[in-house]
Amino acid sequence: MFLRRCFLVLMGTLLTGMGISFMRISQLGTDPYSAFTLSISLWQVCTYAIASICINAVLLIFQFFTSRKSIGIGSFVSMFCVGLSNDFFYNAYLSAFSLPSSVIVQWCMTAAAVASMAFGVACFLSGNLGVAPYDALAPVFSEWTQGRISFSKFRIITDAVSFVLALFVCFSAGISLHGVIGLNTIVVVIVLGPCIQFFRDKVTQPWIDTKQEEASEVFDQE
Repeated sequence: MFLRRCFLVLMGTLLTGMGISFMRISQLGTDPYSAFTLSISLWQVCTYAIASICINAVLLIFQFFTSRKSIGIGSFVSMFCVGLSNDFFYNAYLSAFSLPSSVIVQWCMTAAAVASMAFGVACFLSGNLGVAPYDALAPVFSEWTQGRISFSKFRIITDAVSFVLALFVCFSAGISLHGVIGLNTIVVVIVLGPCIQFFRDKVTQPWIDTKQEEASEVFDQE
């Protein structure tokens, strides 16, 4: 069962990275947190992966002191592999194709990105081997308010802060918003959550539950 959970976490992380790369390819913007990471990478002239690892390292320190129990193997897998897989798929695409100029292709990339990210996050969550550093922020802040402000509201707040930080970095460093913030930024905020819930309820969690039942039956027979 542990290996199955590891498989889900790893596959989820790779799919999430691939989804972000599709958004970058579409040139219609990325989700708020990815926009902040991308703005840092453009400002410091480094790869997305390096920027992602550095930001997540800072967040992991915060997570260690505020929500140590939420740290697991998945936290480190997410910290390193999302950015690396994103750069891999993005560069692999550019080595074979040019960035799309057709609006239809761009929106197809957006649809593929949302599907890939939603299924990836659903896999990661169902794996249940730790919380990604950024994802740990909302539950920590919600706990500090003793539930007076819900997790979902704090998630909106953290995304909004990421969005503002991305704008600040871009404007202060003279970086174009093209490909960093755009329609996709809004689309992801609205659509991604329900899609994650759908995949988790209909695909990934039932798969884990079925495997647990099969393992229990084998154990009982023995």
